[in-house]
Amino acid sequence: MDREVPEDNLEPSASDSIQATEQLIDYIQNLTHASDSPLIHPIITPRFSISCTPELLRGLRTPLCTYKLIFPKTLTNGVAPIGKYLDAGTKVGLGTDVSGRFNPSILNAIQHASIASKVISLQHNLSDPLKPGYNNHKLSVATLVYLATLGGAQVCGLEDDIGSFALGKSFDALLVKVSSEAGNPDLYPGGKEDVDKYL
Repeated sequence: MDREVPEDNLEPSASDSIQATEQLIDYIQNLTHASDSPLIHPIITPRFSISCTPELLRGLRTPLCTYKLIFPKTLTNGVAPIGKYLDAGTKVGLGTDVSGRFNPSILNAIQHASIASKVISLQHNLSDPLKPGYNNHKLSVATLVYLATLGGAQVCGLEDDIGSFALGKSFDALLVKVSSEAGNPDLYPGGKEDVDKYL
């Protein structure tokens, strides 16, 4: 960021920022990895684009093209037809992208994805709710948890290393409080049917 930020976050110039970005990319790409599927990859994402001058944003194209890195193009509006993507065989993961959302809880993301899938199913008013597939159907809790775990690993090409507790995979997990006081949706004891009903 090279404008409109507090002094301790301000980079001296666009060229300094681009140089530091390229040095960080080189550093990350030259790390010694324990496996052929490293969990750390550099991406180009201006932290807060209105705090970047046009010169800096243009300059970030060079490392983006040179290193072929991931760059999120937009945060858009609307409801993604996740069921349609799943039926087409597209890999889908569910995450918390805190900068584009307002809660870091994956449980909250699962709840919102459930609501979004219900909106899609209501809009299409399926005449046959038993029709196979995911398209235009409410996504089940099992499907949403899958998207938040192994689905995300598949999107990253890391399904052989993480995403489930299968034998031989890296233990990639956190111990977190799931209470509503920690910012999560309220959880109630009950069976699968209750969870599907109230989520």
